[in-house]
Amino acid sequence: MFHHILVPLDGSKRAESALPVAASIARSTGARLLLLRVLPLPTNIPVYPLEPIELPEKEPGSDDYKASVTYLARKKYAKELRDIPVDTHLITGPIPQRILFSIEVQAIDLVVMCSRGETGFKRWTLGSVAQKIVRHSPAPVLVLHESAGTLSNQHPAGQHPVRILVALDGSSLAETALEPAVALTTALSAPEPGTLHLLCVVPPPRSTSAAGTHSSHLDLSEARIYMQTIAQAVRKKRRRAGDLVIHTSVVEGQDIAETIIRVAEEGAAGEACDAILLPSLALSELAR
Repeated sequence: MFHHILVPLDGSKRAESALPVAASIARSTGARLLLLRVLPLPTNIPVYPLEPIELPEKEPGSDDYKASVTYLARKKYAKELRDIPVDTHLITGPIPQRILFSIEVQAIDLVVMCSRGETGFKRWTLGSVAQKIVRHSPAPVLVLHESAGTLSNQHPAGQHPVRILVALDGSSLAETALEPAVALTTALSAPEPGTLHLLCVVPPPRSTSAAGTHSSHLDLSEARIYMQTIAQAVRKKRRRAGDLVIHTSVVEGQDIAETIIRVAEEGAAGEACDAILLPSLALSELAR
């Protein structure tokens, strides 16, 4: 599924922590990597929103430009990216806009990037750049938190699958997360089977309104049938038997976002999930 993976870099160790994960996916899928560095424009150069510009050699900030060229070249030939086709690109301008521009122009089908790490409930909060990319990117975005560790099969015996949670609500929008979720968990878990946790959060029953209408949400019994149907459909599409383990759960919860996070942290069979996949449009709903 993934052919061209973008990794935005800003020179920090935090951003570079996305490289091993991107490398794992690239090796498993045969994808090509693009390492992108965006330099802010000097204050005396006007910003034209439609096209990125190259920073002139003798303009203020050219030392940063040269250093960035060297930095990208060094990362391109890093040991962790050995045997992977890697390209580099250096552009200037507003960081989120230039990343989104590159996704379009370079035909990127996956972005792997790091966001800030927090503690407690806020550890799932996106940084400002990552949030803008997630909301507006036409390609799937895998956001890693610096405190979360490496999202790949790192067990000494090679038996730790990557567990990805997909929150479903009965809508076709939520189901668009299934294909990239399957691709990611199988790519990151190889050669072991990945694990997919399909979750449906059902709000508590509400009393009927004065007009006698009911909530449009699935009830518990409908949700269980729906989840089993989705799980069967995912298994049916798999070309290889046994390369994906699927768990399903239906949980009642008033706060949907909090419930998703709690289930992800508790996981299935006592094992926490490593990632949550959601359609970007769902984020505005969950923000409440």
